[in-house]
Amino acid sequence: KMATSAGLAKCPEFTRTRGFKILLPQAADARGEFAAAVGHRHQLTSLTVYCKKNRRQSDKAVAELKNKNADWVLFFSPSAVDSFLANFEGEEGITLLKKTRLAVIGQTTAAHVKMLGLAATVVAKRPDVGALVTGLLMSPAD
Repeated sequence: KMATSAGLAKCPEFTRTRGFKILLPQAADARGEFAAAVGHRHQLTSLTVYCKKNRRQSDKAVAELKNKNADWVLFFSPSAVDSFLANFEGEEGITLLKKTRLAVIGQTTAAHVKMLGLAATVVAKRPDVGALVTGLLMSPAD
């Protein structure tokens, strides 16, 4: 839970703090959860240090995805979900993902797929690869 800035903002020990000068390097499209949660208690300076860019796959790769050549789709971040969906027109990517079992590395990514109207079959109990693999192995086969 503490692996994200939103988790830090909710940490009981941190919620009692006041007056820190904080520099927050972040993506150009950062969600702003941390700033919204702590900006009234601390002097916060946001600094855009990178831009997330979606990488368009080849038509052949997209066609393979459409033919459902995967039992699972694993996502390690909300950005990966968004970048994946950028390869499809309209709701086509969402429709494909609704037909495939999804596994996500943690609660942040699980919340993102839920916001998109999707459900993760496996949500790692901790945001690490070992917990994700354990979840996959414990998931019943279809």
